[in-house]
Amino acid sequence: MMTLETRVATLVIEALELEDCTPETFPADALLFGPEEAGGLELDSLSALEIVATLSDTFDHDFEKVERDDLMSVATIVDYIRRHGLGG
Repeated sequence: MMTLETRVATLVIEALELEDCTPETFPADALLFGPEEAGGLELDSLSALEIVATLSDTFDHDFEKVERDDLMSVATIVDYIRRHGLGG
């Protein structure tokens, strides 16, 4: 069975078409919108919209009002999903 962390990493990878990443190698704490020198992926606002759309479709939840801090990494997205009881 796939963990929630792996599921979210897979969704992010697919939404952004990150061909050289796998859920197993995608660090859960990597800053999606942080600078590369800090281990971030330097994603932009269009990438955020792609992630939000994918999460909304997958979890049948309106992620449009999610706080920026909740989208900073796979780990923070997972925390948000768990807080809102969406991971089941």
